[in-house]
Amino acid sequence: MANNPNVTHKEDALHLFFFPVKFGSKGTDWVDFLGDNKAAINGPFEVFSDNGGNSSYLTIGTLSHEIGHLLGLKHTNRFDNGPCNSLQNDYCDDTPPSGSLNPCKCPPPSTDDCGCWNGLASDNGHTGDDEPCSNNMMTYNAKANALTPCQIGRMHYFLMHNGPNNYWINDYCDYDANETITIPSGTGFTWANTRYLKGDLVIESGATLTLKCYLSLPEGAEIIVKAGGKLIIDGGRVGNVCEETFAGIRVYGNSHSNQTSSSQGLVILKNGATIENAKIGISLIGKKTNGDLDWNSCGGYVLASDAVFKNNRKDVEFMSYHPKNSGGFEVNNRSYFFNCEFITDNFETITINSLAFREHVTMWDVNGVRFLGCTFEDQRSGMAPVASRTGLFSIHSNYEINHRCINMPNCTNYDKTKFINLSQGVSSYGNGSKGLIRLENCEFETFNGVYLNGTFESQVRAN
Repeated sequence: MANNPNVTHKEDALHLFFFPVKFGSKGTDWVDFLGDNKAAINGPFEVFSDNGGNSSYLTIGTLSHEIGHLLGLKHTNRFDNGPCNSLQNDYCDDTPPSGSLNPCKCPPPSTDDCGCWNGLASDNGHTGDDEPCSNNMMTYNAKANALTPCQIGRMHYFLMHNGPNNYWINDYCDYDANETITIPSGTGFTWANTRYLKGDLVIESGATLTLKCYLSLPEGAEIIVKAGGKLIIDGGRVGNVCEETFAGIRVYGNSHSNQTSSSQGLVILKNGATIENAKIGISLIGKKTNGDLDWNSCGGYVLASDAVFKNNRKDVEFMSYHPKNSGGFEVNNRSYFFNCEFITDNFETITINSLAFREHVTMWDVNGVRFLGCTFEDQRSGMAPVASRTGLFSIHSNYEINHRCINMPNCTNYDKTKFINLSQGVSSYGNGSKGLIRLENCEFETFNGVYLNGTFESQVRAN
């Protein structure tokens, strides 16, 4: 194949080579890689040639089955692809369990491991069982035309982490509005394996999506969290694998409602959750259908602990919102950032796309957001602080930036909030409508530390 000029797609296709049986008896099938994108399949060609349509192992079924093994799947009722074992663990809880519909053995007197081949279980000698036989691709049966969500996920994981990838169709770098994935209302899903999306991701009201994996979105795509929807990034990463910037996470809310998870969009970040390579990591305002900002859709909030914002043009954007209690008095925004990192390193996509880095966090007309024990740092080599970014920029907003207590309630051990190698640590114009600005127990290694203009009764101390 390598030297044959008539073979096309040598490097971006999976090449299959069929061999007659070399080991064991006829019908003994196996598959193995012969390099990154070549595989040998042993047995089915000879069986099909000898028996044609009467073969117990039709070529298409065997091909699908063996490619399943090639992509990391195991038999649903056999141990380690070896002897039949009713306690087989194929690492999927949604595949058919061993039993009359997915047996280890054929009815007596046969001793072949052919399973419940076709029709009903009772047709195959299982008395009193009128359920259809399994049609799972990794079970021995006549159909072999179905996979479960877990099996599909395991194949994705295998391709991403263990198998060859040079025969993928790399179409996940181009945004396609028709490829939107929606998490419907009333559902909850956990994504634990790497995913490359081709369009937007929408989390509807009443839906929850938990990310424990790497998720890539193409340039122009965004994650939309509707009011009442919830996105939990639990140790996962959201970014762009194509060395471009995706649009970011847009959180919708209701400007006239309080901050509850049923009325506002919510993003929870924890256990090293990372948002990187976005134009705006998290934007807390929705958009109208024409693309304009919708000022009635503010109120979404962020609860972030031990999270990382990295190489985003802007990390977080707060827009005007004033929650009130039952008595009609304004209360603080519920958003907080505890022990989070806001980092810029040598990633060049922002510059390549002619997008200058902006402030890490911006706030307009919001009150009460807290930053405790966080780090704002420019790690780009050779970057002079005067040419770097601003940590936090606000207009008509009040907030708290402070250390994070490690041992409550005495707080004898704590992590300070640090601003390192930035042009400006904090820059604020005007007070908010409630509370005051508190800047305490911080460290500044910046060209300018704190700039306050038109504020009053601000507390800047112990820095």
